[in-house]
Amino acid sequence: MNVIIIEDEPNLAKQLKEMLSKVAPSYRVVAQAYSISTGKQALEANPSVALIFLDIYLSDGLSFEIFKEQPIDVPVIFTTAYDEHAIEAFDLNSIDYLLKPISEDKLSNALSKFERLAKNPTLRENQEKILHLSEILADRQVYTENFLLPYKDRLIPVQADDFRYFKVIHGVTRGITSTNKMFIMDESLDELNERLDPKKFFRANRQFLIHRKSVVDVEYYFNRRLSLNLLPKPSEQVLVSKAKVREFKDWMSDVK
Repeated sequence: MNVIIIEDEPNLAKQLKEMLSKVAPSYRVVAQAYSISTGKQALEANPSVALIFLDIYLSDGLSFEIFKEQPIDVPVIFTTAYDEHAIEAFDLNSIDYLLKPISEDKLSNALSKFERLAKNPTLRENQEKILHLSEILADRQVYTENFLLPYKDRLIPVQADDFRYFKVIHGVTRGITSTNKMFIMDESLDELNERLDPKKFFRANRQFLIHRKSVVDVEYYFNRRLSLNLLPKPSEQVLVSKAKVREFKDWMSDVK
């Protein structure tokens, strides 16, 4: 039975492939993909595939995008790290899933369920179920909660919530924590703005992405702008432009 694994974490994809060969030798992994674009290519190159193992979030977006452009009726087993509320959504839509970290027992049980359902014609309704599930999860964005960052001669785990602001100096993004420790970030400010929870972080201007907890108080500034006093105190003045004043006030006030 031909199988495709679409997973953007190489180690997890490798582990899943090895477990498959151990618990279900008759399942043959004919292709592996790590993104929406490579997932589409894998499916196009393997039209006879019988089963797909699919991660929800890939390197270039939601994996559901794969099915929107090229509808297929291949059964899907999701590999996911979602919380219990999202898992309920899987149950409601009768789509099987493997909650990470994946064990051999979980994999074996999921395959047994797939084989039982494979004889049921309703399994071929996966396309409609997948699209419906994509709507359910569209607003359930998973934001980065942890970083592993170089500091001197070590790598240090840092929670996103520990950062008070990120700033760009001479093209380099720096993250400043609540204890005023500074980390060099690999991501640009634009990328961090996409990855971090917008309820907690706000793009004040082109140089600063700030955490709500960093704001001590706000002063009115020239030309209807706002000047933010942050802790730890940055050496630069942090201004909110006139165009973003309303958005900033709403964000600080939890206005939806």
